[in-house]
Amino acid sequence: MIENFFNNILSKENLAITGVVILFLWRVIDSFIKLHKKGVIETDNMAFDLAKAKLSNRSSHDFPLLTYFFMYRKVLKSKLNFHQGYVNWLAHKEEELDRKIDQLTFLNRTLEEKDSGRAPLPTWRSVYYDIKYLFKIMFEKKRYKIEKVFVQNKKNEKLAGLRDLPTTNRGKYPTVVLVHGFGANKTEYGMFDDLAKRLASNGYQVYRFDFAGLGESEGSYSFTTLSKQAEDLEGILDFVKTQPTTDNFKLGLVGMSLGTAVITAFQPKNVRALVYLGSVSEPHKTLKELFGTGYNPDGMSVRITSEEKRVEIYGDFWKDFDNYNLPDLIKNIKAPILFIHGEKDSKVGVESAQLYFDNANTPKDLKIVKNADHGFYEPDERKEMIDLTESWFDKYLLY
Repeated sequence: MIENFFNNILSKENLAITGVVILFLWRVIDSFIKLHKKGVIETDNMAFDLAKAKLSNRSSHDFPLLTYFFMYRKVLKSKLNFHQGYVNWLAHKEEELDRKIDQLTFLNRTLEEKDSGRAPLPTWRSVYYDIKYLFKIMFEKKRYKIEKVFVQNKKNEKLAGLRDLPTTNRGKYPTVVLVHGFGANKTEYGMFDDLAKRLASNGYQVYRFDFAGLGESEGSYSFTTLSKQAEDLEGILDFVKTQPTTDNFKLGLVGMSLGTAVITAFQPKNVRALVYLGSVSEPHKTLKELFGTGYNPDGMSVRITSEEKRVEIYGDFWKDFDNYNLPDLIKNIKAPILFIHGEKDSKVGVESAQLYFDNANTPKDLKIVKNADHGFYEPDERKEMIDLTESWFDKYLLY
């Protein structure tokens, strides 16, 4: 009888609802504060229209997503005139909520029961670790603080970024700039959040920005090119170098996916160490395969992502790649480079990193994370990638 009582209380559905409610309430307070600061006007049901469109592909997160859109409806200024930056910010907040929900692993964990007739339940151990994780991230004393920063690029577009700064007062810090990949943003679907947290907790200053038209930045991503992103990276680094907390003699870069191509095209100088994750050495070839039938180099290329988001790119994006031989250009980079690649990367094969590695100067290293996909999604894979990255910077930036 007692066992049945606890089994009912600890059903997967009850735990999932509890977890979502906790996470949602956690975000509600933050949303009220940010909406108050923005001071934008409230509109009609536009946000609900967007929510319905999003929810047309039904998911287990329907209720929290619909409610979340309701909380952020004020971001849209009007039906006829709303700034793209607000829409990007709304999408970013939606992704942020999704990530936090996904971190509750018991939402999709099942228990292997001998009695196949029983409904699957999370194990006591899994529940314990998930609840412990929630309390840890809610109440732990952070060894770093996060601040919003902005940079104006040469197109007069405001690029939004985050600075993760250690709470220790040491004046200048070894600094790492994270460069995201194609169609992503400064969080890299949580990867850059995890990486920045680790580095900042251990004494590094970390910067990460949204390229134009993505995340919270202004502009249209449809008109982006490798050259434009390399130019934006130059402006970002110029800004970072002028900050009083930056040790310009201890500067590092991390590129993820297409971000590695951006760094290579930029040809960084006065950078002490680099880390390339999921390297893209032949971007035209890699992205052509990614777009599939939506590839159209002479017009508008269209891709629907796994998150049901539509990505549109004009032809200049593809033509601009012809200006770069990235495996050859990497020969000009003198800083030590660590290449980290997933063994089972479904988007970019290991040979892409190998092509870079074969042409890079020494010192260099290539690490293959066993079984990992492009985003190093599993906890052990993510940890291994972050450990390798931190060790590389410890070796070349701290001494």
